[in-house]
Formats: sequence, C-alpha cells, structure tokens
Amino acid sequence: NKVLPVKVKAVDASPRNFGPGDRYWLNLSKAVVAPKIGDLEIPRIHPGKTFIMKGSRGGPRDLPVIVKCVLPEDGKVRDLCRTTWRHDPTRRKLVFILPNPPRRVPRIWSVPFADPVEGDD
Repeated sequence: NKVLPVKVKAVDASPRNFGPGDRYWLNLSKAVVAPKIGDLEIPRIHPGKTFIMKGSRGGPRDLPVIVKCVLPEDGKVRDLCRTTWRHDPTRRKLVFILPNPPRRVPRIWSVPFADPVEGDD
C-alpha cells in the first residue's frame, strides 16, 4: 500500500502489561526515535521495536514533549516533535511512529483509550 505502507504487528496491549497512564510506543518507521516526556528520557526506540513508558504519578497535567529521530540514510539528528501532551492517569495511549511518504521524516499518531468499566455494556 503506497498511501500507508504498514504491516500488522501483534502486541500485548492488555491492561496487565500496559496499564492506566502508560504509553505504549511502537516504532514502525525506519528511523531511530528518542522521546523525552517531562523529565523522563525514554531509551532510543529502534525500527520495528516497542517500548512501554510507565505512567508518571500524580493527576492530570500537561507535559512538555520532545521527540528526536535519526534517519538511517544520513545519521543526522532531527526534531520530530516539540509540543505538549496531556497526561491522563486514567487512560492508556498507543503511540505509533509511522512512515510518512513522500517525506523522509516519520510522523507520530497517539491514540488514547480507556478500558470499559466492569458492568458497562
């Protein structure tokens, strides 16, 4: 698929592995990414790899975010994202690093979700 060239990748996104307030990073690009959220620098996430960032303690708040990337063709460090993200300790978030053709620099998609409460239909 030339518009969004992705493959299906099974991951364990169950609540026991990936809890409320956590961010599950999935790097589906060819770049190495290095995120920093608030004061926490996450280890580099290499292409095809994942990382679960455990949620910080405390209530809802805004956190500064800087994500840098290194492209394989030239090895230069580039800013991928500089922004503010809302931390919600009740929600889990999947963070996808995806190819972004025709650009060489990937893009970030963050998908928040809350688990259903027992008894809800």
